[in-house]
Amino acid sequence: MIVLVVLIGFAGYHFFQTKHTQKGINQEVLDLQNQIDEFEKKNKNLEQLSSYLQTDDFKEREAKQKLNLVKKGEKVVIVKKDDIEKAVQEPEPSKPEVEIDRPNYYYWWHYFFGIDGPETSSINSYERDK
Repeated sequence: MIVLVVLIGFAGYHFFQTKHTQKGINQEVLDLQNQIDEFEKKNKNLEQLSSYLQTDDFKEREAKQKLNLVKKGEKVVIVKKDDIEKAVQEPEPSKPEVEIDRPNYYYWWHYFFGIDGPETSSINSYERDK
């Protein structure tokens, strides 16, 4: 009976160790498959880049940018950095010419009801009295 228990224990230990090893191998296979997929994507991108680098458009652009070459019939336009900054700058917002000083209740009335206050019209009496 003791021998049978020892044999079952040994077989169980061997079985679980094999399962653990198999799990590690499967994980390693998945990791390697993911690396293969990444390398295939990089390879595809490099092939696309290589084919683009062989095009005439790329060669023409590089010749213009790095060698300052110009095709027949093209005109070169030089834009100064200062001119670009001036063109891009937005004008400062202008302040209203006349600022009307109104009492605080007017703003609250206008906020809640969206109309001129009870004692106001388009030009209220407060402003007319000034």
